[in-house]
Amino acid sequence: MIEDQEHLGGRLYADKTAYISDKADIDISADVVVGEGTAICREAMIITHEHNLLDRSIIMPMPLDIGRRCFIGARAIILPQVRCIGDEAAVGAGSVVTKDIPAGEVWAGNPAHFIRYNT
Repeated sequence: MIEDQEHLGGRLYADKTAYISDKADIDISADVVVGEGTAICREAMIITHEHNLLDRSIIMPMPLDIGRRCFIGARAIILPQVRCIGDEAAVGAGSVVTKDIPAGEVWAGNPAHFIRYNT
């Protein structure tokens, strides 16, 4: 939890082979790591902070690690409680991700749920 808001802020660490649409919205209140060959499509939204429920002026940063060769579909939303999307995982367009996604799995829906293994 960060009470001194001047220290709020993370960084985006993206591999040079990653594709991030210029229309994607990535909140960098905390660090976001994007692995090699990963694609983040148009209007995807990644949120990396929550507000304290008792004092909404207190922001709680929550870092995210997106693995290698992942796919985040258009207009997908990754909520702050998600800390890891494993290597070669895929998120369907328009999905709302509320929990970590293991490597090699395809998730979709609202809330996103397991669909199949990425083969």
